[in-house]
Amino acid sequence: MFDRLSMPIIQGPMLGASDAALALAVSNVGALGSLAASNLPAPKLRETIAHVRAATDRPFAVNLFAIPPAEPAAADVSAAIDLLRPWRARYGLADQAIPNQWAEDFASQFDALVAEAPPAASFTFGLVTPEQVEVLQAKGVYVIGTATSVAEARAWAEVGADAICAQGAEAGGHRGTFLGLKKSTKIFIITGLL
Repeated sequence: MFDRLSMPIIQGPMLGASDAALALAVSNVGALGSLAASNLPAPKLRETIAHVRAATDRPFAVNLFAIPPAEPAAADVSAAIDLLRPWRARYGLADQAIPNQWAEDFASQFDALVAEAPPAASFTFGLVTPEQVEVLQAKGVYVIGTATSVAEARAWAEVGADAICAQGAEAGGHRGTFLGLKKSTKIFIITGLL
């Protein structure tokens, strides 16, 4: 796949910024464009991958969040909303509504990814299984895992990823850390709070 790139550049995926148009623009100039697709339900993911494939003969990547379903405690959600309420008021934003869904269903997204088999797939915020890597590789998909630590890089190597992307705090001001957190650490993402 990389021998088809005329520029040694991989566009990093960023949810909310790296859409199909950007991925196409990057791929069509000879680099590897990346579609940040974690917010797409499986049918829309399939449709978008098919659209990108039809619009370019160049390689491209699709990025998903490899996260389990989120089910934060209601008290934690309320506390987060209360904490951010003054900031929302300061910037003239309406009160935060509690989302009906915290994230798309990764299992159905993964099935869509396998069905569409883009040239490359990257994952962040978690780890896929060796079996999932094998399924993608059998379909000709180049698998890229995102690591924020040596432990995460080793974990991606152990599941058989083709490449590992080292992610620092420079990546949008946050990192998709998934190994090495203390068990007492509570992490959840509330979209649209600010």
